Amino acid sequence: MMPDYFVQTEYNLSAEESKTVKLRLWFSYIFKLIALICVGLTFYSLYTLIPAAVTFITGVTLRQSVLQRIEAYEYFFVKDSLKISKRTNFGVQTLIADIPLDSIVSLSETEDTATKDDFFAAPKGKSIMKLSFLDNSTTKNLYFAPSEYMIALIREKADI
Repeated sequence: MMPDYFVQTEYNLSAEESKTVKLRLWFSYIFKLIALICVGLTFYSLYTLIPAAVTFITGVTLRQSVLQRIEAYEYFFVKDSLKISKRTNFGVQTLIADIPLDSIVSLSETEDTATKDDFFAAPKGKSIMKLSFLDNSTTKNLYFAPSEYMIALIREKADI
């Protein structure tokens, strides 16, 4: 007997992603430190407030870009639907797709890339599955990285 509820979380922890995040954070700290030094130099000239403002804004922008990157994808298998969401480093969770199991057409492993009309919810470096489903009489695709157990649940409940 298969459960009616299952959750899988896929973290975006590739070496490239980790290096990018660390690099942006360090540059953010460096720019903020330069801004602080420029503010201290305003004793000599008020014109140092301009580079202080520019470097501070650059540091804040770099930090914000790190917070908006996708940290994880979550796959929710709930009774008769499959819900896919993404979570950013800032903690904001957004629903990508809510797919009724009776609308699923096929599920297969693929090397294809997603098009503009498709949904993509898989971290880099994972084995990607392509799930085709009907949405308003059009076939759409979801590219994601489910576990073997999630694949078995989908195949059993959707009869594919």
